[in-house]
Amino acid sequence: MLFIDGDFPTGATCKHHCSPTCHPGQVGEGWRYGCLHQAWPQNRGHDFCPLVTCDGDPKKCEIPARLLKRFISGRKRRVSNALKKAKRFENERKKAEYLLMKTKS
Repeated sequence: MLFIDGDFPTGATCKHHCSPTCHPGQVGEGWRYGCLHQAWPQNRGHDFCPLVTCDGDPKKCEIPARLLKRFISGRKRRVSNALKKAKRFENERKKAEYLLMKTKS
C-alpha cells in the first residue's frame, strides 16, 4: 500500500480537497491539489490521488459522473449484501434460541 505523508487540508470548502506534498505530479512552482473522494479508483486502491483544478469548490467538482454513479451503485450493493447477511444471522440466532428453549424444557 502506498500512502502519502504530509497531506493536509487546504481550508477549502470541499472536505476531499488536499495538497499532496509527495505526489509525483507535484513539480514546479505553486501547489497542485488532489481529490481524496472515494469515487476515484486510485483512492480506493491506495494509489496517488488524482490532481484536480477545482480549488476545493464543490460547484466546480471534477469527479466524472460515471465514477460517482459507479461509486453509488457499489455502495448500494454493499448495503444490500450487508442486509442479506444480517437477515441470515438473525435467522440463525432465532434457531439457536429455539434450540436452547427446547433443551431447557
